[in-house]
Amino acid sequence: MAEPRPTAGADDLVRRIVDANVSYYKAWGALVTDWLAEVTAVVQATPGVVSLQTPGRPATHSHDDAPATHQHATGDVPAPAAALLVLEGPAGAEAAGAFEVENVLDAAAAGVVVVDPFRDPSGQPVDVEVTVTPSTLDLAAKESVVVSLRATVPDTVVAGVDHRSTVRVDGIPAGTIAVVLRRTDA
Repeated sequence: MAEPRPTAGADDLVRRIVDANVSYYKAWGALVTDWLAEVTAVVQATPGVVSLQTPGRPATHSHDDAPATHQHATGDVPAPAAALLVLEGPAGAEAAGAFEVENVLDAAAAGVVVVDPFRDPSGQPVDVEVTVTPSTLDLAAKESVVVSLRATVPDTVVAGVDHRSTVRVDGIPAGTIAVVLRRTDA
């Protein structure tokens, strides 16, 4: 006995399921393409990350290069930075860098990315326009996200002089990253 032929309603259902799957994968492809374009833009605009300290090994920079420890509003002192992000460019340029934040906890966590004020070698604050994307994080357990940091190089800073800051995430145990802003033109 021959099987009955599917009705027109079943054909329509199969077509809609296929269309939904195609739309789903197109959306994912567009999302990945946009993400890769943003990461590529940050990487191309950034001279690079300098001196990532390997856990368990001493840092390759001298004690004089260590970022100044700043008191935070809560009165605690952050742990020494394990990484150094260098942002450099001519006056008026936007210097960019990126770093990854991972929620190492077994539960979801949320936090805010905090950039401490930049300071000159004498410890005086320097007014620097900084943009963090994303600035608030809501991460599932073991989830990570790439955070971009963009700073406009002020024309008031002296070329070749390091201006230091630190970046941390309040609310997520992610450590501290030392940041150096350097003007490259005279």
